[in-house]
Amino acid sequence: MLEALDSAYAPFNVRFTTDPNPFPGAGPYAGRLLVGATMTRNGLGLSGVPGIALSNSFRSTTSNPIAAVQWNTNPRNAAISSLTVSTVGFFAAHEIGHTLDLRHKGLLASSTQAAEEYYDGHATAAGNRWFPLMGKAPVGVNVFPQWSKGDYFRNGRGASNTVDEVAALTARLGARPDDFADSITSTLPTRSVGDGRFVSGTIGTRTDVDIFRIQWNGGPLSLRVDPAGAVASSPQSQIAYGATDDVSGLNLQMDILRSDGTVAFTSSPTNSKGAAFTDLNLSAGTYFVRVDGVGEGSFAGPNSTGFDDYGSLGGYMLSGLM
Repeated sequence: MLEALDSAYAPFNVRFTTDPNPFPGAGPYAGRLLVGATMTRNGLGLSGVPGIALSNSFRSTTSNPIAAVQWNTNPRNAAISSLTVSTVGFFAAHEIGHTLDLRHKGLLASSTQAAEEYYDGHATAAGNRWFPLMGKAPVGVNVFPQWSKGDYFRNGRGASNTVDEVAALTARLGARPDDFADSITSTLPTRSVGDGRFVSGTIGTRTDVDIFRIQWNGGPLSLRVDPAGAVASSPQSQIAYGATDDVSGLNLQMDILRSDGTVAFTSSPTNSKGAAFTDLNLSAGTYFVRVDGVGEGSFAGPNSTGFDDYGSLGGYMLSGLM
């Protein structure tokens, strides 16, 4: 569950922990999330709802939990009667969003259809599924849970809520500082990667890219970048859907740039949130690796068939194998 929270809130200046005293010098906690098998509110069971939150309560003075999630059966949706760890994480991110004054993302009414409070997402042309974190979490794998500004459509109906959630969360929490260079000439230092080393980074905004330098002696090169928390079946393999990477909304693209900054190779698969190069034969020289969060398809109406890079944010891990 913490992986889902860390992924959703990675661009912002907030962290989640189960430790009441996480590190020396840490300020007071800003809110408590309660997670349990069954819960009550004012003596009544939370029947039919997976979570509940006290709206706009983040950084309040209360010592009581400001949000709660339960993982028992959910009668409103038989398909998620047995919630997974990932799904509980989605609901936790959603309920904490309420404590930060975010509202549900739904659909407007039309002349023939009633308004819907929760949008349950849409399929992409590649067979994946996008949904807003403040909407209804879909069931299964191949999903992209993302913050939204309400620019999706279904049957010509637009979003019921067009609040720019990334901007709202940044204003409330602050942005996490940029960690790596955005260009090969950036004032931020580039970092070398290779020899089996791992580099962790964050795509914090839709315009953020991270640049890494490789001084290559020639021969086959293998690189892989995956959402933080994902697990591969082997060091050389890409991350397949269905594992822990389903907690992430980050859709990754990796480019290898020549020394002059032009693109030599690109990896941006549609069957994985990660990207990889395997045994790529490169001549000796200086190269740069660029990591970016990208979209897939389009939000354009009357029916959205994809998503853009607005919410393709979060932490990642880059590894180099020689």
